Amino acid sequence: MQLQQWLEQKTDRFMAPERLRIFSLLAGMMVWHGSEPSVYANTCDGVDWRRAFAVHLWYGSSYEASVSEGFARYLQAFKGSRDDDGNAFQAAYATAPQPHYAPAAMEADRRCDSEVDFRLRDTCFHLLRLYRKQTHRLQRTLDPATHTPYVLDYQLSWPLFCVLQSLHYEHMPASLVARLHCNFAAQLMSLDMWPWAVMVALHIPQASLRESLVKEIITRHCTLGDTPDLTDDDEFLVEQLSIPAEWIHRAKALRAQYERNHLLMAQHNILAGEWLLCHEAIVKHIASPAIVNGDTEVLMSMLEELEPLYRSALIPDWNKAGQVYLDYLRLADQLRDLAEGTESVIRQEERSADLVSLSSRLENLPVRCALDRLCRSEMAKTCTVRPA
Repeated sequence: MQLQQWLEQKTDRFMAPERLRIFSLLAGMMVWHGSEPSVYANTCDGVDWRRAFAVHLWYGSSYEASVSEGFARYLQAFKGSRDDDGNAFQAAYATAPQPHYAPAAMEADRRCDSEVDFRLRDTCFHLLRLYRKQTHRLQRTLDPATHTPYVLDYQLSWPLFCVLQSLHYEHMPASLVARLHCNFAAQLMSLDMWPWAVMVALHIPQASLRESLVKEIITRHCTLGDTPDLTDDDEFLVEQLSIPAEWIHRAKALRAQYERNHLLMAQHNILAGEWLLCHEAIVKHIASPAIVNGDTEVLMSMLEELEPLYRSALIPDWNKAGQVYLDYLRLADQLRDLAEGTESVIRQEERSADLVSLSSRLENLPVRCALDRLCRSEMAKTCTVRPA
């Protein structure tokens, strides 16, 4: 072989170092020691770890060698090897597989979890180890520090986990999986991408934690409009992510309560199926102002939504409050028809009976403030009207 002849003839000391590296590489010798200590060829000198691994796979292994065998040679190249007594048998000569942002000389230990310390390695290196050994710890592979100096940046770790999961790499502990999803969701929320954070949270395997986090994200970021209609972001959650609309309306009702928008709170509670909360909002904050000001159209529509038996049966005070307000509003409409002369004689007789019944129930209406007292007075005044 050519290198051996140069070594025996001691002519290698006259060769250019780059030429020696080329011949050493073609000969499959990653490191070659010449006839003098100064004559030395390292094929991995000055190249990054990916190229060093490729050199060991393409030139340092046989053409029948697998990726795992080439990877094993590269491991020995950057770690070095020792004999049975623990003495150095071969020094490390290849670049360690550090992340691209790390200094070339950095070999600081970094804690991956509570059990094992390991040196910081590149994401691609961990993927090669995972290919070679399917039980390689996924938490090491998905650590953001393996590809970015920003340890809270999960924009690569999370999609990579999804890909690995689709390939049936599912041996990562459930607690760490949930933490990965939560961390990436938090990152998206910080970037004002909260609908996508909901999408990430839906990947949490534990049903209770998944539902809790999704509801928390929606509650924290939902917004109110002038009407109880859903926004574009809300429609994305419902149509694309199949989030129940009731969750969104429940969150908006809570937001409306915080902003003291009692009308929207009641409307969203109806859409969320929270009949009792809606009834409380109507009785405490909506009914009295609406009746005193004569703006009762929205009030009546909400009370009619609560009237069906399967809903009103879940409201303990319905007969003493909500039903009384609804009966009064219907009676007021009848009196309006009477004034316009459009009411039949039969309806006049029925209305008189309704007036007597309603008058006796007004005393049970809750009175919490002067406005409630004024409202009840207006209702009682209406009940004293008799046909001419």
